[in-house]
Amino acid sequence: MKKVVLVGDSICSWYSQYVAKELEGVCEVIYSNEQNGRFAAFSLHKLNGLLTEAGGKVDLVHFNNGYWDMGTLLNGEQMHPIPEYLHFLKRIIDLSRHCGAKVIFATTTPLVD
Repeated sequence: MKKVVLVGDSICSWYSQYVAKELEGVCEVIYSNEQNGRFAAFSLHKLNGLLTEAGGKVDLVHFNNGYWDMGTLLNGEQMHPIPEYLHFLKRIIDLSRHCGAKVIFATTTPLVD
């Protein structure tokens, strides 16, 4: 059976159980709502654990990040500068591909100029 990993910010926590239900019997959906829903750096950390639990080989990784990363502080500074955000997105993609996965990135978060 094919393995699909779902990871990302808080939005991922909202749809993971529905995806697992819809794909039941078609593929194994691997996700964790426990401490999910943070920055891209945290998603990389969670992804590493989920991939390890899956035996290091999966078919697809679907991830979403952006809302937490692109937020602004009270002083107007971005939570994470875009180069830092991109750094962690690339690391998520690289780790996913290392484990044989195709990658889908989804976000509804607009980036600031």
